[in-house]
Amino acid sequence: MNQRSAKLNLRLSADKQILTLWFWLVQIRDYNIAEFEDDFGSKKILECNERYYVPSEIVWLLKSLGFIKIDIYGSKPGAFSINDKLTSEDFEMLIIAVK
Repeated sequence: MNQRSAKLNLRLSADKQILTLWFWLVQIRDYNIAEFEDDFGSKKILECNERYYVPSEIVWLLKSLGFIKIDIYGSKPGAFSINDKLTSEDFEMLIIAVK
């Protein structure tokens, strides 16, 4: 399991700390260290290398894989809905694509 998957699958408590080492604007990549306690009280440290995507990149990637209908919606963290229009304030996107 890669670090991104591990980070997404862990339940984070409110007292997590994230130290950003650096952000590479050209690749929209964030290198950071996340420290938190898991549900059992064990301290966890993740060294993260996260790549973020803009909608135009997602559309291009999906089209190159043969998808023809691509819809992108906005969402608040963890609250995905096709009723939410994508805005610059959204941290996450819901993408529905049909081949």
